[in-house]
Amino acid sequence: MSKHWKGLAAVMVVVAALLVLIATVCFWAQGDILNSHTFGTKATRALTSEASRVAIASATVDALLADRPILHALVRNPAEQAVSDLLASPLLGDSTTRLSSQLHRLVTKGDIPSMVIRVDYVREVVATVVSLFDEKAGAHISERRLSEDVKLILLEDIPQMQSYLVWTPLIGTLAILVSAALFLVGLWKSPQRSSTLLVAGSTLGLAALVLMIIIPSLDSLVTGAASRHVAKVLLAELYNVFSAGLQWRLGVVMATSVTAAAIALWLRTGSRPNFSWIGRSWRRMWRRARRPGRE
Repeated sequence: MSKHWKGLAAVMVVVAALLVLIATVCFWAQGDILNSHTFGTKATRALTSEASRVAIASATVDALLADRPILHALVRNPAEQAVSDLLASPLLGDSTTRLSSQLHRLVTKGDIPSMVIRVDYVREVVATVVSLFDEKAGAHISERRLSEDVKLILLEDIPQMQSYLVWTPLIGTLAILVSAALFLVGLWKSPQRSSTLLVAGSTLGLAALVLMIIIPSLDSLVTGAASRHVAKVLLAELYNVFSAGLQWRLGVVMATSVTAAAIALWLRTGSRPNFSWIGRSWRRMWRRARRPGRE
């Protein structure tokens, strides 16, 4: 019976370790993606990065100068730099907040067709730059009204995971509860608890390490559906920011697994902690301090 429980306990803790990883991913999605406040903070950081600002500036300049190819080629670099600098300033803080709000709806609900930026926010900056080369063209851009705003990310550019995100809180809760139950039963029934704990810690650490290695290479899946440059850049920046939160959580899981493995190895040695050296060191220091002739 003990051999039977030994193998069964090992299977239980292995499954429990894998469920911990599933729960970690679900709780990350719940905390970083479904939570509108956290999502907005992280999305704003991604959308105001240098690469994102350059991509947004390029898209808006292209839209404003689409009917003037010669002028576009002439002023593109200084106009894009001016718009990029403007996007980094507090003047467009409301615009960035609106973009992150639109993005949250795209990712979690899919109830809007795209994330767009209003050309009015940057029109005067581009017009000013163009006026340095062609005053009439600058005035025309300043007065021009586009029929629609500049689309940055379309709904079809992102993976359609809205239906899955809804279930992440429930899946994460169930995964952690089942994991705890399997781990406790496996540890309780195991004839060699130290070995079972070592299997649990090793499995959890190895699986977390593999996932941490895989995550950076998954950005191509996120950006693969986007066909336009601006969408690819923005999605790549967003992925880098949000995946960092998942990596941090996996790092905590790794630390937990190392601790569990260390405890298991300590239990297998059969030794007990000995802190008598602390008392000996303190007494030695006290005797030296009271030694005659010392100032």
